[in-house]
Amino acid sequence: MEPTFCEMYANFCFHLAADLPDLSVENERITFKRLLLNKCQEEFERGEREEEEANKAEEEGEAKQTAEEREEKRLQARRRMLGNIRLIGELYKKRMLTERIMHECINKLLGQYQNPDEENIEALCKLMSTIGEMIDHPKAKEHIDAYFDIMASYPTI
Repeated sequence: MEPTFCEMYANFCFHLAADLPDLSVENERITFKRLLLNKCQEEFERGEREEEEANKAEEEGEAKQTAEEREEKRLQARRRMLGNIRLIGELYKKRMLTERIMHECINKLLGQYQNPDEENIEALCKLMSTIGEMIDHPKAKEHIDAYFDIMASYPTI
């Protein structure tokens, strides 16, 4: 996912969701919006898995891959994750994803408070810079304050 075009992709998805007919499979209604949400979740979780696999391969000193290959794989996973995060944020701004989903993403990216993951912190910053203005409202103040308290407690930001 190319982060530069995420706003355009979100606009495209917004129009597709409005124009595409719903499908019916075994008496279950399937919408483009539902398929898109599932794909976003799948990609979000895939990014986590790829990062874990890259770290595991590095720890085990996997002989099959050179250090350069492992680093390239890690960079690809990082770019993919950041692009997906940006798209998720842009879809939220189009009201295609709910605020509840955004809070779930933020909490997942905050991860372990004592041992923050650098890639997740970067993704969190990207997400917050994308959706911050829209998600920072009086009803969400408690959540937003808690997120920033957690981030402020990180040893290295």
